[in-house]
Amino acid sequence: MPTNFQQLFRHNRWANRLILAACADLTPEQLAADCVGTYGALHVTLAHLAAAESGYVYRLSAEPRILDWRDPAPPPPVSVLADALERSGTRLIALAASTPADAVQLRA
Repeated sequence: MPTNFQQLFRHNRWANRLILAACADLTPEQLAADCVGTYGALHVTLAHLAAAESGYVYRLSAEPRILDWRDPAPPPPVSVLADALERSGTRLIALAASTPADAVQLRA
């Protein structure tokens, strides 16, 4: 039976897949658009999301980062971001499955 964390990470990977699929055919102008309340331009926000998730895998496993992007560098292509999020999402699910329940510390 999947743990709650596995379910959480599966849902996260599913949502990331939907977001990146919706962005796959956007024009460069559309990817450059930004709006109040986001990290910046859509493309930069997607890169931030993928780099952050890669950082979580790194922190939890000490494995090399799947995506090592830092703003203000130009964001990688959406296809690269989608691949990075797929890989990090899958790795987070595996890490959740291999982590004993008594090793998880929840903080308020």
